[in-house]
Amino acid sequence: MQTNLLKVLTTKKEQLAGDRLVIVDSTVYMTLIFVAVVLLLHHVNYTTDYLWEVTHRFFNPYEIRIDKLLQKFAVGGFLLLSGYKLSISKLSEPAGQFLINRIKRIYPLYLIAIWVFSFSAYPYLAGEMPSRPNLMVHILGLQSVFPNLFQTNFLTIWFVSTLFCCYLLFLWLRKYLRRSSAFLIRVALFLVATALIRQIAGTYNIAAFTEDFDTYTLFFCSGMLCAQHRDRLARITRMNKWALAGTSIVSTVLLVAFRIYHPDNSLFGSAAVGYLFNIVAILGSVLPVHLLLLTAGSKLKVRSKVARLMGKMTAASYCVFLFHRPIWTALAQLWNQPSYLQSIFILGFGIPLIFVVSYWAQTFYSQAVLSRRRIRTGL
Repeated sequence: MQTNLLKVLTTKKEQLAGDRLVIVDSTVYMTLIFVAVVLLLHHVNYTTDYLWEVTHRFFNPYEIRIDKLLQKFAVGGFLLLSGYKLSISKLSEPAGQFLINRIKRIYPLYLIAIWVFSFSAYPYLAGEMPSRPNLMVHILGLQSVFPNLFQTNFLTIWFVSTLFCCYLLFLWLRKYLRRSSAFLIRVALFLVATALIRQIAGTYNIAAFTEDFDTYTLFFCSGMLCAQHRDRLARITRMNKWALAGTSIVSTVLLVAFRIYHPDNSLFGSAAVGYLFNIVAILGSVLPVHLLLLTAGSKLKVRSKVARLMGKMTAASYCVFLFHRPIWTALAQLWNQPSYLQSIFILGFGIPLIFVVSYWAQTFYSQAVLSRRRIRTGL
């Protein structure tokens, strides 16, 4: 009897030890938050718009473009984390090897997503099949450079095209990262070149670069700088955190006021000044929150089982980004009349299904392809 009791106590101790509290890297928390925001924004195409349901009694979130600000927070956050991780692990990798590894990690899954998207989400959302020229633009990853050239861009997965551009930008900027002034000068030159190309292309009635291409590349560059100064971020004081929070609040108020009183996005009679103000205000609203999240996670602890689950969900994040719309489209075609019951089906069943399918797809791809070359690190 006593021996059995000792065995039970020993087993419980081992279970408790196996489920101890651990610190999870802040990038994991951030990735899951960004995924959650993306799903929050995109479910409106398939079920009741709960953002509108919550806020419409107080204000119209779409008139002041709160949805666009949340988009910058989530998609910009993914790009910031990409620049952050690459600057930690890939500063000295040969350029050719870097491109091969990035393409191998990102491109095949992206091609599968294009094929699936073209037969599911695109006709469901656009009301037509994508044309061959439109498919070719997406296959080449050029939809962020030449947006809506033949038809509208594939929603969501245009992000991958911007990511490809950021990879090329990374190769050009990484050798200047240790000299902040030289780095920032080259970022400014890149933005000026982008604006000139956009202007020249416009004279020929060609749209060059997506509307927020500049903003997203700045998020990526900010991630590179965060990696370079991560020791300083780790020692950030409480006063500095309050300053970051205050900057975010003030910038958000200014941005909302600008959009209410200047719906044409011009400022002082100039569209260019309005565009620049919009970029600065967005960065001022969102980047401080990113920095706070990046520093806050270093002290948060969770159970090891929860940490493992979070790790698996994070590992599936890229495929979640690629395939959540096709999965939701399939479910919406089974039950397309918005209601609370339909929401339980689309969201309550659909979101777990998205993560399971995405984790399976990412795991299969990693084991079948990536593990052979032991390619590591995130996007």
